[in-house]
Amino acid sequence: MSEEKGNTIASIEIRFDNDPWLEDIFEVEDEIEPVQKLTVDADGNVDFYAQVYSFVEDKKLKPRRFDGQIPVEVTNVLYSAVLQFIIKNEHVATDYSLGLWHIVVTFITGEKYQLLGSTDAETAEETSNILRQCIPIPGLRLFDGNFADPYDGDEITRLTLNYHRKSKLPRPLSISGEELITTWRYTESLVIDGETETVQIIQNLDENSEARHFFKMKNRIKMLMDDLKDEGLLKDLDIPKRKTPKNPDETITFELVIEYAKRDTQEIKGRFDLAHLPENWFLIVDAIQDTLDNFGKGEILHGLQQIDLKSRKKQIVCGVSFQESDEIRYYITDNKKIQVGDLVEVPLGYANSFSTIGYVETVEMYAPKDVPFPMESAKHILHVLNRH
Repeated sequence: MSEEKGNTIASIEIRFDNDPWLEDIFEVEDEIEPVQKLTVDADGNVDFYAQVYSFVEDKKLKPRRFDGQIPVEVTNVLYSAVLQFIIKNEHVATDYSLGLWHIVVTFITGEKYQLLGSTDAETAEETSNILRQCIPIPGLRLFDGNFADPYDGDEITRLTLNYHRKSKLPRPLSISGEELITTWRYTESLVIDGETETVQIIQNLDENSEARHFFKMKNRIKMLMDDLKDEGLLKDLDIPKRKTPKNPDETITFELVIEYAKRDTQEIKGRFDLAHLPENWFLIVDAIQDTLDNFGKGEILHGLQQIDLKSRKKQIVCGVSFQESDEIRYYITDNKKIQVGDLVEVPLGYANSFSTIGYVETVEMYAPKDVPFPMESAKHILHVLNRH
């Protein structure tokens, strides 16, 4: 094979075969791709096919496929790399006990050139990495048999977290004595934009109430994006497949959208509870919260409020009741306008792992030393939603 023939190539096909029964080198829950076939023609059209085998189910699964197009100049780089690889390995003996690759070069005349080799071929790793940069398909084995990720080093450009709560809430009895049910919808959206280096949080308490928080953080947003990527927090975002009972009166869902400079947008969505969130969820939100905490709560409102509370030496304690039980739980708040009958959102569960809606039954003021429970374990009211 000579380099001069590079201008007469119509297509290049690369097939990689691996023994699917090498079970001892894989974890039992793994899926492998015993066969991959990649074809790139002179116009940059890309066709990829991979067999998928599951050790757990002991059968072939749905094949992985990709078809798309790369620029012609990128195709030329790919062709040149493959030709150089062929020239270096066309007279080298092959160890067939290793993973086997098979190249088929088709020329515009219809003539075909074929070469077989193994993963120990000269420059197998270097050539494979060049091709992975040319064709951003995850998990290409190519000539070295590795699962190198072509997106390593890819930048996160935008991160969006969406939260939606839909709750059926009882209202005071009507004149007829019938209990009324209303539907409350609450949404939050958090958008981190790497290009503008901003964070925007939008809260919709109802159709008439909206709050927006805007943060401009030069350099800090890039640091946050890099940390999320470098620590691998945005990998392994699979949602656990657990069957848990649903609350007929409330639905809480989330959506995580990750946009990259090179790869396709990644979207994960599901139920917002401990049983269905991705494993890395809390590490992700903690990293975001740590960045936002640089701003604190400000002083124009919270600063004076804290001074006022200290001067009065009083703590507001509210008794809150819930639809699903007769129990009254006690929460603290700094909201001096809260009153009996207010509808509030409060935390529940171990480590405040979820929240629910309740009614304020009592409002009492205590000196800090007289609060009837340990202040270090006290839970705070999250939001005052509306009044009866």
